[in-house]
Amino acid sequence: MMSVPGSDQQKMQLTNCVSCHTVERIVRSTHDADEFANLVLPRMGSYATRACRAMCSAGRPSACSRNAATSAGRPSWRQPIPRQHQSERKRHLEIRAQDAAAAKGRATHVIMTNTSAACDGGAARRRGRSAGIAWYSNFGEQTFGKLDPKTGKVTEFPVPELKKGWPTGMLGLRADKDDNMWIGMMYQGAIAKFDPKAEKFQIFNLPPEMNKDMAQVNMVRAESVGVDGKVWSQNNGFAAVHRLDVASGVIETIAPFKNAGVGENHNIYDIIPTPRTTFTSPTSPPTISAGSIPRPPRSSSIRCRPSRPDPGAA
Repeated sequence: MMSVPGSDQQKMQLTNCVSCHTVERIVRSTHDADEFANLVLPRMGSYATRACRAMCSAGRPSACSRNAATSAGRPSWRQPIPRQHQSERKRHLEIRAQDAAAAKGRATHVIMTNTSAACDGGAARRRGRSAGIAWYSNFGEQTFGKLDPKTGKVTEFPVPELKKGWPTGMLGLRADKDDNMWIGMMYQGAIAKFDPKAEKFQIFNLPPEMNKDMAQVNMVRAESVGVDGKVWSQNNGFAAVHRLDVASGVIETIAPFKNAGVGENHNIYDIIPTPRTTFTSPTSPPTISAGSIPRPPRSSSIRCRPSRPDPGAA
C-alpha cells in the first residue's frame, strides 16, 4: 500500500479492504479506468461476498442484489477510485516500490506451520480455539473442521445446506463456556451450533420475515450464553441484530436503522460483547447488563440492553 500512488485520503478505501485480502489482483490489472467503472465494479457488485477465484459467480443473483443495488445507488463510488490511481492515457498502473524498515529483534522470531486442508475452493477461513484444538469455518463451502496441532490431523464435517442454490460458506466462529462452537451461516440464513463431543450440528433458522434473499448472518456471539441463555448475531443484509433464545429457538430482531431514509446505506458488521454499566438517558439509573451487549459499527452510537424484555429497546 505504501507503493500505490496517491495521497492517504485517496488510498483510504483500498486500505479498508486489506484487513481481509490483498490488493495484488487490483494493482496487477490491465483494465483502464472506464473498464473498472463500467465493467469490473458492476460485475463484482453482483457477486456474493464469499466469492473467490475458484467460485467467482457463486449463488443466485437475487441473493447478491443488495450489493448490486448499493453500487448502482452510489454513482460517485464508481468514478473517483479508479481514476485516482490510473492515468487517463496510460493503461497500466505505474508503481514504484518503496522499501519498508526491516524487522528487528523479536519481530524476526516467527515460526509458521502450514497444514493442508481438504477444501480446495481457495476461500479464506476463520479460526477459533477450544481445548487445544484449532477450529475453522469455511468461507466458501459447506464444511466445518478442526486441526489437531500435535498430530497435524485435519477433520472436516459437512454443514447442512439449508437454501439450495444460495451462496454457501460461513464466517463468524465463537465458542461458548462448554466448548460448543457457534457459527454464522451467512447467506444460508441461520446460526449453527456444533457439539464437539457428539459431533453434531443444531441449526437455528432466522424467522421467515428476516430470512429473505439478502439475509446474511456473518457473525455470532455465544460467550455469555451460560449467563442468560442468549446468543447474539447480526444480519448484514438488513443491518439488524438478532438475539436467539437457545432454549426455545426463538430469534428476536433489533432493527436500529429500519426508519432510515432513501439513499442511506447502513451496515452492522460484528457483535462485540461489552458487559459494563450502560445509561439510557441522563436521568435514568444505570443498568448492569450481565449478558451479551452488541456493539454496532464505529459510526453509530447504539447500546442494546438485554436485561429489558423489549427486544427493540436500544
